[in-house]
Amino acid sequence: MQWLGENIYRNNQRTLEPPPWLGDKKVYLVDASDEPVHGSDKADYRLQYAVGLFDLVIGDRAYCSKQGIAYLRGLGSGFVLRFGTRRFHIYNANGREVNILRCFKGLKPGESGEATRYYEYEGEYQPLRFCVLRKTKEAERKGLEALEKTQMRKHGNKELSKAQRAYNRYVVVVTSISDAALDVIRELYRQRWQIELVFKRLKSLFGYHEIPVHIEQSALAWFYGKLLLAALCETWVNSET
Repeated sequence: MQWLGENIYRNNQRTLEPPPWLGDKKVYLVDASDEPVHGSDKADYRLQYAVGLFDLVIGDRAYCSKQGIAYLRGLGSGFVLRFGTRRFHIYNANGREVNILRCFKGLKPGESGEATRYYEYEGEYQPLRFCVLRKTKEAERKGLEALEKTQMRKHGNKELSKAQRAYNRYVVVVTSISDAALDVIRELYRQRWQIELVFKRLKSLFGYHEIPVHIEQSALAWFYGKLLLAALCETWVNSET
């Protein structure tokens, strides 16, 4: 069922073609969904899906951790990841902790900047390239509305923190790629939104909110059955249109 589901999408061009300048690198756009079981008011499990090996991973804040970055570097994989609040401490070349947003406080709406800073992992300082875009006022407003909706859904009447509001003014991305222009990094990360649309569409077709089993192999069989059904449904809809 896994093979059938994946190949139906490939044959119907549901995979995304990478930009030509990436050459033969395999790029994986990753996303996840926190889901409650029926009657629960919290996220009880996280659905993630990825297959195969990869040369470059593009993901959101959930994947930007010191352990996650170390794992990717250990595989020899590059990354472009969204950086946000409560990720990990950042330092300058002298080992002094810095607030990364203050490094870019001079950016005007729509402007971009970059800087190399460091994080500590297992006693060593590792470099990270920060690529930052200052949002437009409209994008900032929409982002704040989305944050408030998420905050209400997950935490009730708890107000947004100062850090959440500050990070909402920017798109902060960290990357291992050192030989690409800032605009190229921005375009790479922008591709991630395509998997969010695919993920949302699959969720509406899946109806997977209640996994009926607790044995791993049975859960995988159930999941791939859902994936195959979604692939067939989407293929039929596309053929009709």
